[in-house]
Amino acid sequence: MKGRLEEASTEIHALTTGVSGSLSLLSDTQFSTSFVCHVVKLFLEAHPDVRCQLDVANGFHAPRIADVDCYVCSEPPDAPNLVARLLGRLNYGLYASPQYLARHGMPSSPNELAAHQSIVMKESAGRSQVLLVSGTASFAFRPEPAFETNDHWVMKTFCIDGLGIALLPAFFVRPELEQGVLVPVLPQWQPEPRRIYCAYQRQRYMGQKLRSFVDLMARCVVDIDSYNYYVGSTAARRRRPAART
Repeated sequence: MKGRLEEASTEIHALTTGVSGSLSLLSDTQFSTSFVCHVVKLFLEAHPDVRCQLDVANGFHAPRIADVDCYVCSEPPDAPNLVARLLGRLNYGLYASPQYLARHGMPSSPNELAAHQSIVMKESAGRSQVLLVSGTASFAFRPEPAFETNDHWVMKTFCIDGLGIALLPAFFVRPELEQGVLVPVLPQWQPEPRRIYCAYQRQRYMGQKLRSFVDLMARCVVDIDSYNYYVGSTAARRRRPAART
């Protein structure tokens, strides 16, 4: 009983005083450095007394949600007493490097995708089907993976290096598109937008600290396209010829 009273006292104190203490976060790979890190930066600037820990989860593994304050993900785990707050919806598309397309050609229709190498996110339930939509038309595509991984950064790196076509979040490849190291494939054919959630245990949301962070994420997700800028500029510099001396 004493432990519960102390926990309740701590929660009441957090509600009535400034935001402080520790904040533990878990994130899917595509949201970690490309979104969550930037929200954390803004949050810590506003609340300098908070200490933050961010761990990256493998997308298809169920996280230990009980050990973190919140989990930023595209598919909330099925866990008791878990609340999943919808932050927004993200567009996805097919992408490849110019080098890959120079070797294999640009597909002109979805049924030509089966002849191409695919870079695929590993799924816990086996190979999944992707439904591509263009206007009123649709096409069910089941990629045959030439390369498979459980990490979105590895997927994007394989794609930049010309190893195949990958289905990736549009915000996640924006810098690579701007630098010309990736290009859209069949841009008129896209899957339905996917959701991004912040999942947390109901009792943890009582504290002002977590509520403030989740609210900040909900406000920032509308600007998610402006946060990711790491890989594209680096890849472009790597491909530039060395300056003569």
